[in-house]
Amino acid sequence: MFFKAKAKLQVRDMSENTASTNSLSIVSGGLSIEGKLISDGEIQVDGSVKGDIDCQVLTIGVSGLVVGEVIAEAVRVYGKVEGKIQAKSVFLASTASVFGDMLHDSLAIEPGASLEGHCKRLPEIEDVQLSGTVLKSRVVEKTPVKMPRIVKPFKKPVVPSIGTKPDALTN
Repeated sequence: MFFKAKAKLQVRDMSENTASTNSLSIVSGGLSIEGKLISDGEIQVDGSVKGDIDCQVLTIGVSGLVVGEVIAEAVRVYGKVEGKIQAKSVFLASTASVFGDMLHDSLAIEPGASLEGHCKRLPEIEDVQLSGTVLKSRVVEKTPVKMPRIVKPFKKPVVPSIGTKPDALTN
């Protein structure tokens, strides 16, 4: 009887530990996924994903390929990305190849990395509560302030037509 009670206690403790930690999901080499991936934890892609990825931390391995939009807190690219990256922290290793725009707060690029696209620092970030207690970050674009129109300080000189003489030259 004492043994059974102890076993139940251990099972309950294990379930509490797994619920409180963020997990790592791996798309291993040779695996191809088509569709959207959403995770509250970390995702590592060593295979290929055709679809958008939304997670906390994304690592794309040397053999990894992502074709789609990436939204994460941190992105480490060692492989290939074809699509937009939006993250607070982006790291491109020397083996990385990115074809798409990047919105970032901090960016590190090793020599040898390939990037074809625009890099733009993230505008203001605000936390948004989505279904339940999950907090996600969302980019909030600020509307640009309209600049006053600049009046040209110099007037364009009037050039007389050919064949007419200016008044100052007539005698």
